[in-house]
Amino acid sequence: MSLSIDLLTPLGGVLSYCSLLRIALDAIFGALLFLQCLSSLHMFVFMLPWIFSLRNLSLWHFRVPNVGFNQGLLAGLTLL
Repeated sequence: MSLSIDLLTPLGGVLSYCSLLRIALDAIFGALLFLQCLSSLHMFVFMLPWIFSLRNLSLWHFRVPNVGFNQGLLAGLTLL
């Protein structure tokens, strides 16, 4: 439908300028979408060795020691 409208408008008309702008914006956003997909694919491939190397790593190595409840802090607050 839009193709027939574009063919019926005179060259240099408002609709032809709008269609050229639409084609240009489609090309720009298409290129941006392609770059985003390419970047996501690159990051996925780059992260694969990290994922497989960390797969067998236990979270036990990253544990935080439990220091318990600080009784001195509680005593200091009750004095105020």
